[in-house]
Parts: sequence; structure tokens; C-alpha cells
Amino acid sequence: MKRKFHDNQHANASTASKRQRPRALQTQPRELQDGIASRQQAERYRLVTAKIPLDALTCSWAKGTNRHVNRQHVSKLGRIFKQGSLERQAEENYLLVQCSAKAVARMISHLEAQGHDSQSDQVLSFHAWLSVNCDEKIEVMAGQHRIEALREYVNQIGADAKELWWTCNFYDREKLPLDLDIKLRVNRPDPSLPDSHGQIWMQLVSTASQNDALFQGKKSIVEGQMIDILRLDRVDRFPLSRLVTLWKNNRWRCMITWWCETEVGRAMFNISTWDWMASHRIDTYWFSTFEQVLNTLNDLPGNSADNVYTTDWAKIVATFPVGYSAREVKRLFYPRQLEESDSLVQDMHGHGLRRRSGFLEEMSDDAYHSVCHHICGHREMLFPDVQKLLRTTKEEGRTMMQVMTHVIAWLNPKPARVMDRRENNKPLLREDFKPALQAMANKRVNAVWATKVEESSIDLERRILDAVLDEMTSFKTAAIKATLGVLPADDRNGYGQRFMKRPWMTVLEKVEHAFGPEFGPSLTFALPTRKSDQVLYCQPTSSITRAICELVPQIQEVMEIPELNGQEAYEELVASIDKAVVQWVLQRCNRELANCKSNTESIRSNQLLQTIEVFKTRSELRAEATKAPWNASPDKGGKSTTYSALPIARDTLEQSGIEMSVLRPIASLPDTGPTTTPTSGQLRISSSSKSSQPQVSWAPFQALFLLKGLGRVGIIDITFLLI
Repeated sequence: MKRKFHDNQHANASTASKRQRPRALQTQPRELQDGIASRQQAERYRLVTAKIPLDALTCSWAKGTNRHVNRQHVSKLGRIFKQGSLERQAEENYLLVQCSAKAVARMISHLEAQGHDSQSDQVLSFHAWLSVNCDEKIEVMAGQHRIEALREYVNQIGADAKELWWTCNFYDREKLPLDLDIKLRVNRPDPSLPDSHGQIWMQLVSTASQNDALFQGKKSIVEGQMIDILRLDRVDRFPLSRLVTLWKNNRWRCMITWWCETEVGRAMFNISTWDWMASHRIDTYWFSTFEQVLNTLNDLPGNSADNVYTTDWAKIVATFPVGYSAREVKRLFYPRQLEESDSLVQDMHGHGLRRRSGFLEEMSDDAYHSVCHHICGHREMLFPDVQKLLRTTKEEGRTMMQVMTHVIAWLNPKPARVMDRRENNKPLLREDFKPALQAMANKRVNAVWATKVEESSIDLERRILDAVLDEMTSFKTAAIKATLGVLPADDRNGYGQRFMKRPWMTVLEKVEHAFGPEFGPSLTFALPTRKSDQVLYCQPTSSITRAICELVPQIQEVMEIPELNGQEAYEELVASIDKAVVQWVLQRCNRELANCKSNTESIRSNQLLQTIEVFKTRSELRAEATKAPWNASPDKGGKSTTYSALPIARDTLEQSGIEMSVLRPIASLPDTGPTTTPTSGQLRISSSSKSSQPQVSWAPFQALFLLKGLGRVGIIDITFLLI
């Protein structure tokens, strides 16, 4: 299943999404494949079909977690029963249950001793099950809503309790294969009550826990296994590819499993939403809220993990502000009853108190009162608005990731590079904060502070992203949004102007708060260290080159030969391919431009000419940068030292399909003294000896951030230091 892109995403991303290998023509007709229904496959493991009292059944699963009872669906079935459509003896309505073969054998022996016919091809009567097999209940794999509906129906019409029975197909617990066990449990045939994404995830977890070999290896293999075992081919437009992506991500697989073990988590889990959240590499930020919810549910009494619904959680969040009082808790649980006498709530059983209607309905009165009493006694408990967090849009998430990339460019000259964008377990963005944080720790010579680098990176990420969410409306405006795609290396002269705007100033303040007085000197503006006698190449700026290079790691020869799969080898290949691609593009664009200009009708009718000219201009800039880049200066041997443009943190932005604009050559910055550091965004790509002349000089970017000494009102003047 291909992922759809938003209209405002970079054109390169949409172009890449359309690249497909042409399908081979079907020269021979394919044979039809008839599938076999799950019940037919499981027939050989069926022990018997019999009528069984409901009290002998249990809907709790020995392995995995059964879906929660949906009261609305139970009521719907009850109405159907009242209309005369109970049909509990119809074969298509049999419950699917499992137990041990020994228990069934004991029951059959009991029937034979009573003189009853016990042939297995007939529907038997197991009404004496509880007396014969008092220590073993029968596990219901499918049909719990029919059981609950029958109980309510019998109670409403006042029928005899002997009518609480249903016809069941009994399967051998010890011999039923794992895949059939799962297939019989999933609820794909009933469109009126489809499994939620959270329930499907838990079915996946239950299956994998019983067979470690499942859902491993290539994505196509995992997809096939999931379709077959979980019967996902019967779910319309199911995001299977994204499910596999989340499953193969170790961090997110663990978190989603923990999250979906709760009723709140299963109801809120959406595969597509969590997939884009995982793609932005800010896992810790999302996880912190999820963990607060899970810890609170775990601390509450009354099996809250299963008995607290999303509607219940929403009421608690709306009622309890930060620093809520015991009176506010009591008012939520027992409205208009405890205004005068708060002592009533101390009764651990809540006798004589009326519960709030529609709130924590799954809990008994005792459990309900215990939760109220517990919250009153632990007012430090957190009830975060996780639903608000999950309403964050994909565009907003991308903005959060982009701002993080800018902060990394301020702090880290060598951010982590992701060679394969399809890698499921990419490093977190906040890991690129750690070198600067560690440097601060070493400078302070504070061992205690040094051990908190991990915590500090988490705290810095939280402060930055909280600020971005608070200022999201401003970041979405056209003026601010345009700055997100321009990193420091792309516009050194004008980059500082963004700090005149409140959103960027707010982010800057958060970083200053983390680094304190040493913040200015710690900034490196992501300037790479010069390395003599070493060949380094820039990340390709051409989307065509990137598409080609993405295939390189998959080539068998590259994987097997160490000399071909190293970082340096990859960068050399990239540079060679990019040069050929640029020349090819220029030739094709020049030819097409000549054709378009000779056809005036074509120019008026479409924007092809404009598009070609823009693409040609970008390619010319790349070609120009390769030939005579960046004020190259001669060394002692008469050879020139050349620098190639390298937009910082390009890999990070490309995780969401964003392509940075090509860098234009700029004039040398005002001389501030000898330096051997190249201009921002440049890497040395050829060298024979150390230069005897000073290299290109530049005003320190850190001057932009020395705002405390000069005052906030002087930021406009400060930007002129960079001109």
C-alpha cells in the first residue's frame, strides 16, 4: 500500500512516490486459487458439537487478550433476539470454543453411563459439564457478545435460567495449530463490529509470542504472514504496509504493545497516525505522555486498565486541572452530594452515594469508590490530555521535526546520517544534542552533571517541542513556514533575521535555558572540521541521484565486498553519479527549452517552460559549484583547495521527503582574522598540502546568539555582523 503525500510536501517527495518499476506484461493466464474457510481447515481438530450452559464458559483467554464487550452491540443483538431470531442451534451461529480432549472424553463417558447416545456426529448435551469437569471451564474463542445478549434477553423476559445455554463447536486445545487458533478468534466476517487497530495489534502480539519465527525477515514476507494468519485481506483499505513498518521498529513495537494492553490504548491506537509519528524520530517526546497515562492506569485500583474507557479518561482530564483538590475529585465521582459533608467519601464502600451517570460504568460500586478514594489520597497523579496530543496533524509533526533539525544544526557539526531511509530503527534526533551537552559537562568538570546528559537531551527536546506546539499557529503562517526549509548553511547572511519573529525567538530561549552562560561559545553552527589529505563528498542535491543511490546498498556485490559498502566508498560513488546526472539534465533541459521557445502557443498554454528553466538553473548551480566553487585558494604547490556545498542535516530533513534548495556561491565574509575553517556548508574535497594563505574568513555565527549582553532590542543590529 503506497503512502499518500500532502499537497504541500516538496515536489521531490511526490515525484519519488511515483517512481515504480513497470510491471511485466502477463503473457500466460494465471491459475485461480480457491481458499478454504478457517472452519473447514479446523474441522479435523473439532472434538464434538454440543449444547453447553453459559456458566461453564469463560471469555477470558489463556493466551492474549480478548476484545472488550461492546454494550451497544449487545443491545443490538438483544433486539434481534426479541424479534424471534435467536437461532442458537443454527450451524452458522455456533460458538467456537476450546478445551482439553480429556475433559470432552470425561463428558462423553458420563453420557454413556447415563444411557445417552454419544456419537460425535450428533449435537450432544453437555448440561452436566460443571459437575463432571468442575475444575475446567471452556474458553470461548468467538461469540462473547451473543453470550451477554442472551443473558440480558433471558433476564428481560423472565425466562427460566435453564435457557442460558448455547450450541458450541469444541476444538482440541492441545492440537489446534497456532494459525488456525488465531483465525478462529479474529472478527473479520462481522462488518457490524470490526476489530479496531488496537485489537488487531494485540492479535499480532499474541501470535508472535507463541512462535518467534513469525513476522521476521523481509517486509514482503511479513506482510504475507499477517494477511494469512490475521485474515487482513478481508479488511477494506487496511494500512498493512504501515503496520509492518511499526512492527519492525523495536522501540515502537514495545510501546504500542504496552499501550494496547489497556482499553484506553486500544481505542486510541491508529496505525497511520502512529506510523508518521514514528517517522519523525522524536519518540521520547511522544512516549513521555503515553507512559504517564499507562502509569496512572496501572496505579488506579479496580482493574482500571480494562475498565477505564476513552470517554472516562476525557472526563477526568476535563475536570482535573493541574493541582486539583479532593473536593474536585469528589464532585466528579459523586456530583451534588458531598458539598456539605465531605466525610461521606471516607466510607470505603461509598454506601448511600449516587454515582455519576455514564462514568466508569464497567466498575462495581466498590471499585468505583476505591478509585475516587485513591485519587483523593494521591493528588500528585497525572492525567495528561493524550487525545489532544494524538490530534497533532502530520504537517504539525513535520514542523516539529524540522525545528529540531535547525537546533541540531546550531549545536552539532556532525549529526547522525541515515544511509537508508527505509531503515526501521533510525537514531533519535535528540542523540545529536548529546555531544554539545557532554562538552558542557566536561567543561564544568561536574561528574554529576555529566551523568545527566541523557536526561538533559530529553528535557531539551521536550522544551523545544512544547514551544513549537505552543507557537504552531505562527509556524504555519507563510512567512515563518518558508524559514523551516532554510538551514543555516543555506543562507548565512539572512539566517539570523528569523529570530526577529516570536516563534524562532521562543525556540532560541529554550536552548539558551538549557546551556546557560556557555550557550554562545558552545555553538558550532555545524561547521565541519578540515581534514587534510582526505577526500569527502557532499550529499547529492539531485533527487535523481538520490533515487539511484538508494538502490546501491541492496546490490549483492556491494553487500559482499567491504571495500564497496563503506561510507567513503558510498560518498565517492555519489559524487561521480551526481556529476553525470547534472550534465545529463542540462543537455536535456537546453534541448527542451529551445523547442518550447519556438512554440509560442505551448508557452502560453502551460507552465512547462517555467518548470524547465527552474530545474535548469538549479542544475547549472550544481555544475558551477563543482567546477569553481567557493573562492578556491591555491596552496604552496599551486593546487587549489576546493570546497563543495553540503547543506547541514540534509539527511534528517529527507526523512519526510523534504529537499533543501541548492546553495548559491556567496562572496567571502568580512575578514575577522586568519582561520582555517571553510565557509559554512563546505567540505574539503581535494588537498595536497597545507595552505600557506589564510582561507575564507567568516564572522562567528555565535555572535548572533550573544543577545544577553547586547539586549534583545539589538537583534536587528546583530544580524549585520553576518553581512
